[in-house]
This record gives sequence, structure tokens and C-alpha cells, in this order.
Amino acid sequence: MYRPQVDPSSLERLRQVLESGWIGLGPVTKQFEQELAHSDWVGKHPVAVNSGTAALHLALVVADVPEGSAVIVPANTFVSTASVALQHNCRVILADIERATGNIDLESVRDILDTEPDVGAVIAVHYSGIPCDIAGLDEISRQYGVPVIEDCAHAIGSVWQGRPMSESPHIQAYSFHATKALALGEGGCVTFNDRASAERAKRLRRLGIDMSTRSWANPYDIPELGFKYNMGDIA
Repeated sequence: MYRPQVDPSSLERLRQVLESGWIGLGPVTKQFEQELAHSDWVGKHPVAVNSGTAALHLALVVADVPEGSAVIVPANTFVSTASVALQHNCRVILADIERATGNIDLESVRDILDTEPDVGAVIAVHYSGIPCDIAGLDEISRQYGVPVIEDCAHAIGSVWQGRPMSESPHIQAYSFHATKALALGEGGCVTFNDRASAERAKRLRRLGIDMSTRSWANPYDIPELGFKYNMGDIA
């Protein structure tokens, strides 16, 4: 049940990329982002990266979550949800989960926010593709002034109250790992509701370099320290 299905057209597309001589970040990745943007599978303004973990970390950075603050995560989740907070020099606080869904319990989140003064973000995981209460998360975000980041590793294409979950107002992080619904072997994307945040994420995913991929011969700026998180066309 975990073996990815690869049809002949995918193998042919891989051959074309290999023969093109361009297997790093390039036109195929850009096309992939454009196709995702015009689908209901993921949120707006997708930025392709090399893993779902990288997507979560970029989400924390672009959301300007203060280092040294606390990040609330569900007690039932994959290690990446918590490890990215530690990587961002934040404390991790575990919230309880709902018995019925395995998703983060919003009352537990509220209890933490009422007692912890330095919470910088809440990461909510849509466990097994079952959406969290997105409206409830948005209410918490507005009431407490804390950004919500959705870990959608299990939830690409999920529906919440009859609408694509991708319409959520929050930053969303997706995984394209071999065991996920959309399997690229390795990869992920992070989505934003504004273009400026997406453009910042595109710089950060490639070492903070502010330039087009085809302009390596030209001078470029590095306005912000970034990471090596870009997806390659071979993915």
C-alpha cells in the first residue's frame, strides 16, 4: 500500500528533464508551482521546496515567529512538526489532541495561550488528512494575535465543510514524500495568501539570493540569510 505508482508518462518526463541538462531549480519547478497555484490541492502562492520539513521551517521564518518564543504543536504528530520549532530556536509546548480525530484540541491551545505569555505560533496538523477546525484556528489567531501554521503533510486535496481546505487563511506546509498522497520521492511546498511572502520564501529557499536562476553570471544581492531548501527539476 506504500509503494508509489509511477506510470510511463512520468518516466518519459523524467527522461526529458535529464536530457535537458537542467536538473536543479529551473523551469520545470516553476511550471509545477504554476500548476499547483491553479489547482484546489494546495493554498495560494505555492513555493516548492525539497521537503515538508523545509516547508514548515520556512513558514516559521516568513511568519516572523520570534526566536526564543514558544511554538504550540499537537502531542500526536511526526517529529518534524516539533523539530522545526527547535531549529528556529523556539521552545516546544505540546497541546492535547481530540480523541475522535487525533487533531489538535483547540481548548487545550486556548488554555496554553492563557497561561504562556510568549507563544510565537501555533502549528496545527491535519492528522490523516482529516481537517482541523480551520474557523476555530482563525478565531484563536485573531484573538491572541498569534500566527497559525497548518501542517498539511497528510491533507493535500482535503475538504473542510464542503470547501477545499486550500482556501484556509493560514500559511500551509505540504509534503510530497514517497509515502504521501502526491509522491515525488522527496519534496514539499509552503503556501501563502500574499505574493510578497511567497517571494520572500523563494529567496530564502535558495540561500537568500535575490536574483533569477538564469542570471548567475550577474551581480546579485543577499538581503537576508537563507537556506538550501529549493526543489530541483528532477523531482
